[in-house]
Amino acid sequence: ENTNYYYQVQTDGLAESLDVFGGFFESPLFVENTMDREIKAVDNENSKNQNNDVYRTWQLVEAISSPVTPFNSFGTGNSATLNKTGIRDALVAFYDAQYATN
Repeated sequence: ENTNYYYQVQTDGLAESLDVFGGFFESPLFVENTMDREIKAVDNENSKNQNNDVYRTWQLVEAISSPVTPFNSFGTGNSATLNKTGIRDALVAFYDAQYATN
């Protein structure tokens, strides 16, 4: 899977901004007291997509795909799926096992 990020920066600050931006992915902090805010951000994004036809079509395609594949699952998360005891530890474990910056 790929995730794309877009941002704007003045040309003369590009090199420094890429170093700072890259640091978010190379060494994320996973700060305990920010988890609620991040869960709320994910929940808000999911909520805004509920009436989006493209998003709803994508959910339908996921739902009718083979149940033995990871594609056949809820893909974005919301407060009900993420607001669980130990979510930070699970996130760190997932990052350690699955994430690469290359």
